[in-house]
Amino acid sequence: MNQKTHKSSRVFWIIVLSAAAFIIAGQAIAALNRGINWDEFSHYDLIRRFDAGYLSNPLQSFFVHYFRWLLFLPGDVTDHIRAARVVMLCCEIGAAVALFGVARRFASQSAAAMIALAYLSAGFVVNHGSSFRYDPQVTFVLMSALWLLSASNLRPAAIVFFGMLAGLAPMITIKVVFYAPAFAAIAWLRLSESPRKASMMLRLLACLCTSFLVFAALYSWHSGFVTNTSVANGFNSAKSAGNDVFSGGFVPQARALMYQAILSPLTTILVLLTILGWRRLRVSQAMKVAMIGLMLPLLSVLVYRNSYEYFFVFLLPPVLAATAPVMEQFILRHITFAKLSALMIVQSSILALLTLPADYMILHGQKKTISVAHDLFPETVTYFDFAGYLGDYQRALPFMMSGWGLKVYLRAGNVAFVNAMERETIPLLILNHSVLKDAAKGTPDRQFLLPEDAAALRENYIEHWGRIWVAGRHIPAGSETVMFNNRVPGWYTVEGAELAIDGVRYQRGEVIELSRGKHSVGAPRASDVTLRWGDHMEIPDESPPKAIPFSPLRFFP
Repeated sequence: MNQKTHKSSRVFWIIVLSAAAFIIAGQAIAALNRGINWDEFSHYDLIRRFDAGYLSNPLQSFFVHYFRWLLFLPGDVTDHIRAARVVMLCCEIGAAVALFGVARRFASQSAAAMIALAYLSAGFVVNHGSSFRYDPQVTFVLMSALWLLSASNLRPAAIVFFGMLAGLAPMITIKVVFYAPAFAAIAWLRLSESPRKASMMLRLLACLCTSFLVFAALYSWHSGFVTNTSVANGFNSAKSAGNDVFSGGFVPQARALMYQAILSPLTTILVLLTILGWRRLRVSQAMKVAMIGLMLPLLSVLVYRNSYEYFFVFLLPPVLAATAPVMEQFILRHITFAKLSALMIVQSSILALLTLPADYMILHGQKKTISVAHDLFPETVTYFDFAGYLGDYQRALPFMMSGWGLKVYLRAGNVAFVNAMERETIPLLILNHSVLKDAAKGTPDRQFLLPEDAAALRENYIEHWGRIWVAGRHIPAGSETVMFNNRVPGWYTVEGAELAIDGVRYQRGEVIELSRGKHSVGAPRASDVTLRWGDHMEIPDESPPKAIPFSPLRFFP
């Protein structure tokens, strides 16, 4: 390498790495100031349930082992999730590095580096690459395994390392099946280019067998931490998930796909040029076949119900690896790497700035609601909510009441809320989802829970402060006896006026104990009366936050 070439190479890497650092720094700032999505709360809740010994499914929960340390950090659940986001951002960086390694198999070093940079700035990757979900971590694991498969000598140490990665991935999430064509493509490329095909075939089979052995060992070990589980239970859950996530019709998340294409024009151009300029690409026929396999995961958006915005963090790396020849032969011939890097910086900066102000207000509202809930209930209580808002308290029901979770609940036909209230005392309800809000407020024509469950929430909880509702009931003035079924036993404060319950008269301000079951309120009653949980539970003077309860997946209409 002459001095001029060396200098040019050094300038290239300075620009590319500086651009990557700028993009990552912007994502880090956003990750630490962005509101928490419901899915992230739910992931944290799995860790808490594991720590408490209540983990109920061996699939898609393995990450609880290496994220249990979050529970011991200072601060509230939002602080813990933001700490996890830093790890997710590291996973995104690792996935980009692995993408560079795979893309290097198809193009020059400079083209592969620009492909990795394109991933870091690729639309929803900017917004969700650091989200506390399965996607960033499993993408890092899978792309590392793919890089190892594509570039290593596949000697025993490499085979074992590959097996560890490929065996771990399905323990994180079952959506790894979408990467199967990519792995098959790279394996076929290695086999077709190998001068010793029999030896290479044995090495590839060893990789496959090692992966299955590692998966089986991890599954068996992890299942020991799960309550009431079995191999059949785990695979029945996978079957149920498969039936639901492929039930959304053709291109179920068309809006997400459309906005991904708009928000990441370079990715869109790379994919289109790879397809349209297929015949003009100067790569071997074996590489072209492998590139097809790498791009096949893109077809999942046509049928996969959960191909939401965060899914593109997982989906794009193998697809972008296949576009490396286009980056080298078409894009970099017409646009300098400096200008291309600048465009990617601008693109990612715009995306971060569009979402950050509103998301900061959401985070502030979440922290305030969580703080007030802890002040009202300084001792650990069990509560109802959508996705584990409090983090360190016991969530009564482990499923999210939307999408797949609501379908499973309705299909089972079990009154989960009523059953939970019969098992334990649940004095707190946080209305952080429309399903809960509509049930508790009795909104006509918007009842998504089973009737008995909706009635249990409506009749046993009252608004206290914002989204925080507590056990209680409003009893109107009247001349007739009122009967009620108290499903939250404990101490209540009489507010508004005196009243008689079960023949015993109580004065305003008196704290009384109500057992679980039916009670009668005597008549006549001259004024409305409220029974509120606790001993004169204080209602904060400040106004509750107006921001929505969770950071949304999308910022577009």
